Amino acid sequence: MDKKQFIEEVVSLKGRLINYAFRMLSNTEETEDAVQEAFMKLWDMRYKLYQHSNIPALSFQVTKWICLNTIRRRKRHDEHLDDIMEIRNSTVFPEKELNEKESVEIINQIIERLPDLQKSILKMKHIEGMDIDEIALLTGSNLSAIRMNLSRARKKIQELYFKIQHYDKSI
Repeated sequence: MDKKQFIEEVVSLKGRLINYAFRMLSNTEETEDAVQEAFMKLWDMRYKLYQHSNIPALSFQVTKWICLNTIRRRKRHDEHLDDIMEIRNSTVFPEKELNEKESVEIINQIIERLPDLQKSILKMKHIEGMDIDEIALLTGSNLSAIRMNLSRARKKIQELYFKIQHYDKSI
C-alpha cells in the first residue's frame, strides 16, 4: 500500500477512531496519542494490509489494544523510578565518567522504554529522515501533535539520562 492509498483507506478513519478511543480513555491527549500510535502501527504494516479484507475493522482493533495498553500504563506507579533502577542495574557505570559508547547505550535503552508512539515518531524523524509534515500526513495528526510527541520523547530521554547521571554521582 502506498502513501496515497494509506491516507485514503486508513487516515480517513481518523474521526471515527478518535471517537472510539475517547470513549475508552476519556482523555483528549491520550486519545490523540492512541490514534496516532494506531496509525503508526498500521503504517508499519502497510505492505501487509492488502491481506486484510476489512481495513477499518483492523484499524479499530489496533486502536482498541492501544487504548487498553494505555489504561494498563495508567495503573503503574513510580514508573520513572522503576525505569531508572532497571537501566541502572543493566548498565555498567565507570567510577568517574561515562564514556561516549556507554552514553549512547544508555540513551538507546531509554528510547526502548518510551511509549510506542513516541518511539515510532522519533524513528520516523531521526532514522527514516521524514519531516514533520510527512509524519503528520501519515499519522493523520496535526503538526503540533507531532511536535508535542517529539518534544515529550526528547524531554523524557533528557530527564532520565540526567537522573541516571545524578544517581551515579551520588553513589
